[in-house]
Amino acid sequence: MNDEPHLPRLAQLCDNIGAVIAGRHAQNLLDSDDISDDEPGVIVVLPSWVWVLPGIDVGRKGLVNGVRQPMPSRLGYDQGPVRVLNADETITWELAGLGNSDTGDGVVSYTPLRKQVTVTLSETIVVTAEVHPVTGRKHRERVLRSIAKAGLTARWELMSGFEFFTKQRLAAANNIVAAEIAQHKGIPLAGVVDDITLEELGSQMLFGQGGTSVIQRMIDVALELHKFDRVDPMHYFTVGIRARAEEAVRRQIGDPKVGPKVRRVFARTQASTLDELIDEYKRLYPKDSLAKKRALAALTAGPDIATTQRQFRDEITSGPGDGAEL
Repeated sequence: MNDEPHLPRLAQLCDNIGAVIAGRHAQNLLDSDDISDDEPGVIVVLPSWVWVLPGIDVGRKGLVNGVRQPMPSRLGYDQGPVRVLNADETITWELAGLGNSDTGDGVVSYTPLRKQVTVTLSETIVVTAEVHPVTGRKHRERVLRSIAKAGLTARWELMSGFEFFTKQRLAAANNIVAAEIAQHKGIPLAGVVDDITLEELGSQMLFGQGGTSVIQRMIDVALELHKFDRVDPMHYFTVGIRARAEEAVRRQIGDPKVGPKVRRVFARTQASTLDELIDEYKRLYPKDSLAKKRALAALTAGPDIATTQRQFRDEITSGPGDGAEL
């Protein structure tokens, strides 16, 4: 990464993704137990990102005062970013990201007395790798465990870093869907789910059930070398979370993904039967598949049942004129 990135939040995001990639590879090395000798050496952690001029138009984020700026591109290596060395080693690398694509070989120098080593991958790509001297097998395992632990920490930082944004987008999605349903039904709606449900949806998106979640799956995809061939990591996460938040709200109230289009067609045609509605929908959207069940779900979608029950319970509990004079 360049020393002073013009997009520090994007730079931190890339650093965390890189730490997750390195941590996963370190854990794989520990699990495989392929390195059994007790010789001293070094563990080198190669960077998973390099900041270079993008090969495509990335809009204003790639400019400062009208001057094009470096943006992050992914680096991958034939045997992973974590290398155990006791001599110089030639590595095969691949560059991918934002329209950039390149490959080649570079030499990682054996430098047991340094904490960093400069690696020249090509005439235009020079990176800095971390160096961890090790005295033997047990020391090597401790360092690999430390790198693996740092990867897990980075993963949690990625999740917590998007917690506020996820909750923000869920609240926005609640307003968007409520406005759609209110227009369709002709009644005012402040939201289709309440704050308690929004909190539950946020927890599901962030932490999920059974060890996986929407955000965790997005992180897993973000580790792929070619994921950012056309977009940068921040764009991938923000756009993805925005879409998943709206899906979560719609799923909570039983509104299918095609719900907005179905309601627009209904508003325009005022079809008297489901068959008429579906025929008109298929005429306008011939590539879509729409069954009666989904069409009916779109027309009847409304506030979440649990939300409605809590609202009525609160009204009953408070009672009319509660706290006022009789």
